[in-house]
Amino acid sequence: MSKFVEVKRNLNNDKYTVWTVFLMKTDVARRAINQINSQIEVEVHNLKIKEPEDLQKYLESVDMVISAIDEPQFEIVRVVNEAIVKANIPCVFAGTQVNHGRVFTIIPGITGCFDCLNIHYTLTDKQFLKQFIGSAKSGFRPKSIAYGPAIYQLTSVVVDEAVRVLTGYAKPRSLSTQLEIDYENFSSFAHKPWPRYPDKCPTCGNGKVEDWEVFKYYGLFK
Repeated sequence: MSKFVEVKRNLNNDKYTVWTVFLMKTDVARRAINQINSQIEVEVHNLKIKEPEDLQKYLESVDMVISAIDEPQFEIVRVVNEAIVKANIPCVFAGTQVNHGRVFTIIPGITGCFDCLNIHYTLTDKQFLKQFIGSAKSGFRPKSIAYGPAIYQLTSVVVDEAVRVLTGYAKPRSLSTQLEIDYENFSSFAHKPWPRYPDKCPTCGNGKVEDWEVFKYYGLFK
């Protein structure tokens, strides 16, 4: 036990190695960032996010949110989406599944939000609702091959999109648009963008959640 504690104390210069697998990755990330620039203040909160309110108390005076939460699949995206819409803060979302990663950016009041995407697919794709319900009820949760090189592909897009939103040096490529990255062949493509539905969306507009069947099945992904 004493050797374990001693090793842990000597990890100040290690980041994401075999010696840090038993540590909180938030703390390791904070230390890694401060090794790059010691003047950056990193505030770490280790908590489980279940409701938008879990996030909202941390969003005051925040310029941007980057959401890279894995689970519960799809459900957590709706939670973060509601929080950033209420706080009126842009967010870059990133996720990975099987051999693909996806990135999309939401700017409240300007782009469609995540619930707008659900409404858009419901209105434009006759198979969407059936497929979504089948996926939710099946309980099938495919694994991902998101190992190091694949995640570097994904996060490089996320960082670039965040810089574009914050600085305006170029127009973000993922505004209400899902950018899909294929880990296996290093290719990427953009899905068709979705609009904002201010009269239909229950989150960023004046719609009602009970008017859209798709939202009834999100709880099954938990």
